[in-house]
Amino acid sequence: MVFSENIYFLILFSLPAALNIIYNAHIRQVPIIQKDKSVEIAECIVFCMAVLFLNMTLMKTEVMKFGEYILLSETERAAFAETENFEYLSFMVHYFLLNLITSAVVIVLWYSVGQWIFRKAKNIFNKASGRDKELKYSDVWRNLFETNEHIDVSECIIKIERGGRIVTAGSILEYPSPTEEKKDIALYNTESVMELFEDDKGKDVSERLFPYADAVYYDIETDTLIKFYNDKKYEEYYKRKESGE
Repeated sequence: MVFSENIYFLILFSLPAALNIIYNAHIRQVPIIQKDKSVEIAECIVFCMAVLFLNMTLMKTEVMKFGEYILLSETERAAFAETENFEYLSFMVHYFLLNLITSAVVIVLWYSVGQWIFRKAKNIFNKASGRDKELKYSDVWRNLFETNEHIDVSECIIKIERGGRIVTAGSILEYPSPTEEKKDIALYNTESVMELFEDDKGKDVSERLFPYADAVYYDIETDTLIKFYNDKKYEEYYKRKESGE
């Protein structure tokens, strides 16, 4: 019985790790799957310890009784349960429910506030030691498309070039989810936007609809250049055109 009860408690202890992995892989807006499993294991252990600390704080008396209970022999347990008003099954159910709640709380706190504070503190250290600033994600694509730290892609006109030539341009309709390795983009208003880019070539910078790119993404492997332009002037241009000005 002691062995089986330890197994049950171990399962409850590892439940937060499973929830953390499920959240990262399937629920969060930008799923994250660690390629290095040793890092993932280390993160899960820290996460479980944080949840266990909360559980121990909220159920300190019950957990201590459980610890005493599993160390007793079969004959001593009945007397202990009656004297201490301890029910094994009731404890496991309560701990399981609390485990779910505290796991959810830790997930919300860590991935909303905790990581932001950790990254800010780390960047203060990086700046003091002359290191580069650490962004939210490890790759450029996600930092551009999944955050607003640099640009808001929903308010951008993009131009895609390859080998110095324009491949296409337009407003963003769709782009791949963070879990997709293949990078493809769906655009609309492509013909009109490409015509406007051609018209801009013969104009002074101050008169262009797209004077300067707010950001540039370059794929070294495919020699693909993606330029992001603010769409404010573009929207104003079409409002004037529709009103007949």
